[in-house]
Amino acid sequence: MRPKPAYLALQDLVRREWRTHAEGVTDADGVFRFRGFRGSYLLSTENNRADSGIQSTITLEPGKTASQLIHLL
Repeated sequence: MRPKPAYLALQDLVRREWRTHAEGVTDADGVFRFRGFRGSYLLSTENNRADSGIQSTITLEPGKTASQLIHLL
């Protein structure tokens, strides 16, 4: 049995288009911005030091602005 085109289209939306994958570097002020769909996101930091990685979770809710401050020394 083969999946119908509507199923394949929905699967593509859910697995690719409606997911948020963002990576980049901070700007001159140390800020990194991204836009995402509502839900929870795992944030990870890294730099050239092996012990510098930090992980944190942020939740985006409808109608609210969310921010997460991660201070690296």
